Amino acid sequence: MPAVDEVGPARLGIDFGTSTTVAMVSVPGRTPRSLLFDGSPLLPSAICLDPTGRILVGRDALHTAMARPAAFEPHPKQRVDEGTVLLGDTELAVSRLFGAVLDRVLLEAANVTGDLPERALEVVVTCPAGWGSARRATLLAAAPPGTRLVEEPVAAAHAFVDSAGHAIPDGGTAVVYDFGAGTFDAAVVRRTGDGFAVVASRGLPDCGGLDLDAAIVAHLAAAVPDAVVWGRLDAPVTATDRRARQQLWANVRAAKEMLSRATTTQVYLPLLDIVVPLGRQELDGLAAPILDRTVAAVREVLELAGVGATALDAIFLAGGSSRMPAVVTHLHRAFGFAPVTVEQPELAVAEGCLRATATSTAVLATTDATATGSVGAGAAVDNTPVTLGDTVEVGAVAQHRERFAELTPSSADDVGLTTRTSRRLSPSRWVRAGGEARVRAGRIALSVAAGGAVLALVAMVFVVVSPGGDEPRASAPGPSPSLSPTPAPTPSPSYPPGIDPCLLGTWRITSSRVIGYVDDIQVQYVGGAGVVETYRADGTSSVDYSKMEPRVGTLRGVTWSEVDRGKASGTYYAENGKITGNITKSDAVGTLRRNGKINATAPLTFFLEPTTYRCSGDRLISYSEQGNFSDEAVRISGPPTPAPSVAASGGNG
Repeated sequence: MPAVDEVGPARLGIDFGTSTTVAMVSVPGRTPRSLLFDGSPLLPSAICLDPTGRILVGRDALHTAMARPAAFEPHPKQRVDEGTVLLGDTELAVSRLFGAVLDRVLLEAANVTGDLPERALEVVVTCPAGWGSARRATLLAAAPPGTRLVEEPVAAAHAFVDSAGHAIPDGGTAVVYDFGAGTFDAAVVRRTGDGFAVVASRGLPDCGGLDLDAAIVAHLAAAVPDAVVWGRLDAPVTATDRRARQQLWANVRAAKEMLSRATTTQVYLPLLDIVVPLGRQELDGLAAPILDRTVAAVREVLELAGVGATALDAIFLAGGSSRMPAVVTHLHRAFGFAPVTVEQPELAVAEGCLRATATSTAVLATTDATATGSVGAGAAVDNTPVTLGDTVEVGAVAQHRERFAELTPSSADDVGLTTRTSRRLSPSRWVRAGGEARVRAGRIALSVAAGGAVLALVAMVFVVVSPGGDEPRASAPGPSPSLSPTPAPTPSPSYPPGIDPCLLGTWRITSSRVIGYVDDIQVQYVGGAGVVETYRADGTSSVDYSKMEPRVGTLRGVTWSEVDRGKASGTYYAENGKITGNITKSDAVGTLRRNGKINATAPLTFFLEPTTYRCSGDRLISYSEQGNFSDEAVRISGPPTPAPSVAASGGNG
């Protein structure tokens, strides 16, 4: 709880962020409080010009942008080096854009502090530690006269020490891990009496909550049955499509935030009118490449500062994106101790700047924004341009921020691939087509599992356009007439929950069946013998595709075949005749052929789909609950005898 200020003038602390702006106001005799903008402590930093030339800020700007996208700037802070920005037909100074955001904050502050002309108001604005004199001058030019600048990591450190009560001894060091919506900043700060000094900092302008949102949207795109409608969400043209896109991104952000409190949620996709499930495990997988970069940045600043991780007194988490449980997990794993959190990390910088000693009313020079050393006069000034359209590596594919980058047809057969991990939708949604000839992009989802019973449903997704107009589309449900769900034998009491003794051992697939679509016509692919799958008593499983035979389907005289090579491994949970799982490692690659000619090759993508199975002696039958595939297998070894410690551990259930 922030301490009450008994004396002195009213003070306003502003954390001007890339995506959102936060402000705290302190009035003598009252507890400092966050300002609310349309009922929220987060003010979108967005700017938009209305038809009369009036500058709109925040949610008003977001609303107007749906009708005037050319007059919209979502992240003015990223334009700090550009001097002027063109909004529609009007050219505005960057400092004026900054000033519009700060003016909106001052207006809200007036409602709390009362009559501003009669009450002194000290204004403090934060800036990244790596901003040089030119950038700081631009920010100060937009602020009220007398505004003081405080570096963001210094402000955050004060919030944790002065307000949250976390002790740092004089001369002690801490890392400020500031994971915001638009950017990530890591800094090493040292306690100097009653203040803090930045020793080293590292900023990543393309690594924030928005990048995670983009990864989620790309993940959802793989589950969309209608490429045409998705194109309207991805690159909207009409006001209706822009509203739908805005709703999509809002839904994604809400789902991401909910997964900080829950393990599963759903994301509604406008225009398509479908709901896609999303779990924390999937979110953590999507976030891993982004979080790995933040950890690497922390290591860099520690090296620059000459401070070992074991010598740190704390790691402070600031910024709303640091709420993710995976952030704590990554940092704990990397540095051996848990970081320090507060209830509202998005307010930490704004709150702390009220307590920080001002750096100066003058503009300070620092080293460059990429990796700064000690702050001091005479250091190099950073004028590195900051541009929109930055990219973030998600897996092996660079994806534009807030955009889903569809791979375009590239071969002689106009073939492109998509290798995104995805989750199947309900059967009825996959039946919907939408692949007009002009789109020239359909999808075919082939189960490659040995698949089904092992590691949930293992499947590979291709974007395929056949020269003759045969456009394979997303795999749709099909009946499974020869199989019906049968409960598995009750596990022996000596095994933990999730382990069925009948499954334990190694199996070889003898046949498999997969349902796909070509030109909205259901096609059955059969074959796939030779895949070897193994289930172990510790809840792990593996698949070996090295001896897989082709799986083949035919339509209108065209033969499609698919074969996989490589291995995959993960975990599984089997209970009451059903099995679910997760892939943790894979080097498996699939190849699709059209009339014997290679049409596409790509790493396998794994669909998390519950599977029903029937295990009896040396025979195993498994099939998709949605009818997408079925497999038959014979035992070739096992089951192994579980160690007593496994049975006593309580299992992974």
